[in-house]
Amino acid sequence: MFDVLFIRHDKLTSVLLDEIIKVKTVAWPFNYDEQCDWIKNNLKNSDIHVLLFDGKKVIAYLNLIEIEIKVDSVLYVAYGIGNVCALEKGKEWGKKLLIQVNTYLNENNKVGLLFCKDNLVKFYSENDWVLICNDQLELFNSAAGVHTFVHNTPENFIHLKFDGILF
Repeated sequence: MFDVLFIRHDKLTSVLLDEIIKVKTVAWPFNYDEQCDWIKNNLKNSDIHVLLFDGKKVIAYLNLIEIEIKVDSVLYVAYGIGNVCALEKGKEWGKKLLIQVNTYLNENNKVGLLFCKDNLVKFYSENDWVLICNDQLELFNSAAGVHTFVHNTPENFIHLKFDGILF
């Protein structure tokens, strides 16, 4: 049985932090201290950790970073989706996690924004995220080969602006 926990960064326990780092280290092989430093330097107290459990073990993880974006000149407090990772690939744990995040975004009337490389375009497209065309997008920072997806945006929007760094 799978369970999902949404927990604000300022409520994170050291036990859960250890579990998150175990999962993150599979995707990003940095040592424990480097992982802790990254979390400390990049997450705000209002950001949210999302953990997928199989029993008592954390098997997948992502975070929701509180951001501001403009969609057709309307300012939204939204969530950037980052660090999507799992202990093992091919088990559909990332999909299970993303389905719960989609529900969370919809129920809380929040827009979601994420950036990914070519190899993940199909995954996000198949999980109710919409790929934005470059002519609809204005980014402060951009990177070659990085695609932008949104979830729960107004239908048929024309322009999205994000001034933050890619996550």
